[in-house]
Amino acid sequence: MDNELSRRRFVTLTAAAGAVSVAGCTSGNDGGDTTTTDGQTTTGDGNGNGDHSVPDDASVAFESPTDGAALKSAAQVVMSAENFDIEPAGEVKQGAGHFHVLIDTDPVETGEVIPNDDQHRHFGDGSKQTVIDLASGDHTLTLQVGNGAHEALPLTDSIDVAVTDNATISIDSPDDGAEKESPVSVIMGAENFVIQEAGEVKQDTGHFHIIVDGEPVETGKPIPNDDTHLHYGNGSNEVEVELEPGEHRLTAQAGTGAHLALPLTDEISVTVPE
Repeated sequence: MDNELSRRRFVTLTAAAGAVSVAGCTSGNDGGDTTTTDGQTTTGDGNGNGDHSVPDDASVAFESPTDGAALKSAAQVVMSAENFDIEPAGEVKQGAGHFHVLIDTDPVETGEVIPNDDQHRHFGDGSKQTVIDLASGDHTLTLQVGNGAHEALPLTDSIDVAVTDNATISIDSPDDGAEKESPVSVIMGAENFVIQEAGEVKQDTGHFHIIVDGEPVETGKPIPNDDTHLHYGNGSNEVEVELEPGEHRLTAQAGTGAHLALPLTDEISVTVPE
């Protein structure tokens, strides 16, 4: 319990001793000027200069997945912060920043710009949820906050997960290539994945969508709700789909409880007679 409290509730220092000062202090910079706008202290200038301190009671944490979790599908990531404001990148303000998720790599040194690559995922839109598709095997995920200029701040959390990646979804009926009258009755199934109503985000759970004559939504992106993207947030797996005469491609795609796209898909073609 003491180790968990230390890991989640206290600031993780990733720079040398002396780089952190009390939140709100306008002295003790790393060499850059500190100014205030509307009472907000700016920190950093995109070049590692400035004050990169954070409130001494601030913390960040992974709410999902949990440390040591065995994942059967893509990681449904939920991030949180206490005594620290999560907001879009751009303006640099004391006590505020945005999330990054680092995959199998160490935290970035305080004040350094966080790279933007496959191992360093940026959420400069202020997002607190995402989906990360991980290869089968063991992985370490590190949550790190950056300021508005994407400079690393000394707020981190880290978890280990094991990915089996054996969850699947399927369209069980009709058969691929079938000819059916509209509305077409579609039955969907799932293996190693729980279908439930939308709302709660929980690892290896979600709900179905059917995409009519369109491409699957990119993993982690919100699935639109329109005539092409049909949502079944009530947890249904047997649905009726209205289709115009002709040949159509139906793609089943699972989404998180917050309607973010998961990389679980299956597709069939079906023809509706004239």
